[in-house]
Amino acid sequence: MDVNQFALYQLKNIPENRQIRFPPYSTLQEKGIQIQYKDHTQVYLARMQPGDEPEQIRRRFNEKLPRTFHGHSISVSDVLVLNKGGVVTSYYVEKDGFTVIAGFIQKGSSGALVSIDTADFHIEGKEGSWHAFDSIIIDGRQFFLMEHETYGKEVAWVVLDEEGKIIVDHTY
Repeated sequence: MDVNQFALYQLKNIPENRQIRFPPYSTLQEKGIQIQYKDHTQVYLARMQPGDEPEQIRRRFNEKLPRTFHGHSISVSDVLVLNKGGVVTSYYVEKDGFTVIAGFIQKGSSGALVSIDTADFHIEGKEGSWHAFDSIIIDGRQFFLMEHETYGKEVAWVVLDEEGKIIVDHTY
């Protein structure tokens, strides 16, 4: 059973984060700055209400902060992560609206999730080890092109989703 939930992450209050606190996402991109999980702290986690989208969550928080909330009001540079039926999408909070960002939430090297840094990955039903060498985001979901670590381009590639599920097999 999938649990629809959301989490709000805010920048850690440390001097190193001063330059990335409160600018629009486009400004960070122009400077080559990536939004990274390690710079943030989770300040809230809750189940989503039916039909919840980022704007509804922001509106609810602006009207009244939840009792168990441990941060400042939602503002630019926060990251809102929605898990809808197992599909995880991360949103950078802008002054007006949100920007979808890739790679913010990545489960470690346990094999539960694939990231662009994945190597020595064992795909169910496939022999040998695989590594991710390209990725794409479609409709807020990230997919990874996997290459065999021993045979490289001599064998067909495989496309996996973030959970390691085969989406496309035998592709060149």
